[in-house]
Amino acid sequence: MRVWGLYLVYGVPLAGIIFMQIFLSRKENKWLGLVLPIISFGVNLAYILIGVWTANRVGITMLYTGTGEEFSFTWLVVQLFFRNSIATAILLIIYALCRGKRHKQRYLAKMSIQDLV
Repeated sequence: MRVWGLYLVYGVPLAGIIFMQIFLSRKENKWLGLVLPIISFGVNLAYILIGVWTANRVGITMLYTGTGEEFSFTWLVVQLFFRNSIATAILLIIYALCRGKRHKQRYLAKMSIQDLV
């Protein structure tokens, strides 16, 4: 029963975001399809900036694990940025695929009009 709850909590919003991205990317206005990737990137950037600001305020420069390894805070921020940018990349891929199909359809319609002339 708990697994179904996780599907509802994470799966339904994720599917909604993907369908919304597809819907917006297919619209005539190209900027509508870029709304969700821009929001995703902005949230990612704000998350990183708040984390860096907090760490600087507290004075964290190195992170230590339970096994005695140490990591540079800068390296952690870079990893976190790229890991959180995966969602933005997926949304941009969906945008590119939908817009590519739209461009191809527009090109075929233009060719058929030229054939009639």
